[in-house]
Amino acid sequence: MIDAFDELIEQAGPVCAQQRGLDRLRAHLLGQLVCLGEHTVSGLLCATGQQFGDWAADYRFYTKPRVDPQLLWDTVRRHIEGRLAPGQALVVALDDSILRKRGPKIPGVAWRPDPLGAPFQVNFIRAQRVLQMAAALPEGTEGAARTVPIDFAQAPSASRPRKTAPPEAWEAFRQQQKELNINRQAVIRLQALVDRRAREDQPRPLWAAVDGRFT
Repeated sequence: MIDAFDELIEQAGPVCAQQRGLDRLRAHLLGQLVCLGEHTVSGLLCATGQQFGDWAADYRFYTKPRVDPQLLWDTVRRHIEGRLAPGQALVVALDDSILRKRGPKIPGVAWRPDPLGAPFQVNFIRAQRVLQMAAALPEGTEGAARTVPIDFAQAPSASRPRKTAPPEAWEAFRQQQKELNINRQAVIRLQALVDRRAREDQPRPLWAAVDGRFT
């Protein structure tokens, strides 16, 4: 399993600009697989046996865009397409979700309805909204498949200004609402997938499964 894991990272190409960054990314990804608690940075360090060392470099690793995650997603997606029968369509499922967060200053965090709350009382929680896409990998009996993540992106909503804000702020807010509409962002992610597959000359068709809000 470790050999296959390293092979996927190697196939992704220049994910990190420096080798030490790639080594740290590999350790964190392995920690994601075996972590039994919350998948925080501290949780990943404990899962990989680094809890007694200096954590500063691991936290700084996420302060700047040192990793191109799209290269990792594309590697997984190409691997899935390579296991499909000739002419078989690539089936992807796309949906939005929320990630619970405690800190109000975390980028993209806002008060959002809790989908796990009681049906008779709307409960609001601090959370980030994300868009995720998974590809169906057929296995076992006919029609059976499991989905493997191939795309993940934050999908924040527009920040509402104060009631006393000037008209220009409200106009900018309404424009931002249009740009950050969840359906618009879903179309952008799907179009990006179509464009990447076109550059790779992928001949098989692409089917996208979504729920009613995205149709």
